[in-house]
Amino acid sequence: MRTPSSIRQSALGHIQSSALAVGSLVAMALAALLVAGCCDECDAPVVVEYPPAVPSGLYSITGDTWVEIHWNANTEPDLAGYDIFWSDSESGSFEYLVSVPRHQTYFVDEPLENGMTYFYKIRAYDTIERVSEFSAIIFDTPRPAGVGLVLYDYLGQKADESGYDFSAYHVQPANLSATDVYFGSPNGVPTLFGKGSSVGDGVDVQDYGFIDLDFVDWAPEIYDGWSPSKRVEMIPGHSYVVQITGSIYYSYAKVYCQTVTEDFVVLDWAYQAVEGNPELAPERGGQR
Repeated sequence: MRTPSSIRQSALGHIQSSALAVGSLVAMALAALLVAGCCDECDAPVVVEYPPAVPSGLYSITGDTWVEIHWNANTEPDLAGYDIFWSDSESGSFEYLVSVPRHQTYFVDEPLENGMTYFYKIRAYDTIERVSEFSAIIFDTPRPAGVGLVLYDYLGQKADESGYDFSAYHVQPANLSATDVYFGSPNGVPTLFGKGSSVGDGVDVQDYGFIDLDFVDWAPEIYDGWSPSKRVEMIPGHSYVVQITGSIYYSYAKVYCQTVTEDFVVLDWAYQAVEGNPELAPERGGQR
């Protein structure tokens, strides 16, 4: 069970001390008014104090078993910090997660379960414990990822390490039914293969060209641009998208070619663990 952090506990102590100080100042001001008496000609403005503004600009960054939340800094001089709440459902009850001090405008929530969607909202609080309204709700789904995955030629001496199962995060032989993609160099051309007989059946692959893996946000439409032969040439610096037929929906993955020879390829990869979700490790999560 998540409980208030030591940051929030210490902040509460500071708030209580501040509240006592403010109470003393108010008492002194009232006493001064009683001594001075009332002045009908005095039109001194009434100072109205407000709670902090609602935090704005929330977004999230997706990770492997983690979500990083960011927001814009509030500008109130008496701001003390921010409270973060979470839920496993947008319409469900939100639980207190943690508080951070005023100078911190991000938080990394970990460890989390890959494939589960997490919802967040935050509020600001000041030195006398006034709180803002809650921010907009943001959500994100952590997903597995990896770097430096090495696959060897399925016709070579290390054929048992030629294929990869994204759902199990496992290197294995190319001919296993659970293998999603495998590597080989027929006719000397380093190639990544998807399994299946036709586009939309089995495992499809598509070359996205010279693009960093982080910028491959979404898989294309089901029949849009996938290789009819279910194979793509491996080129260093290229990213590739993988479409895997599931029991009901497709699953999606992406890979980046670091290094390749005729004997092996080195890949970075990310896998969308939620079947039917074409969103591939977005740089920023969603907002509602």
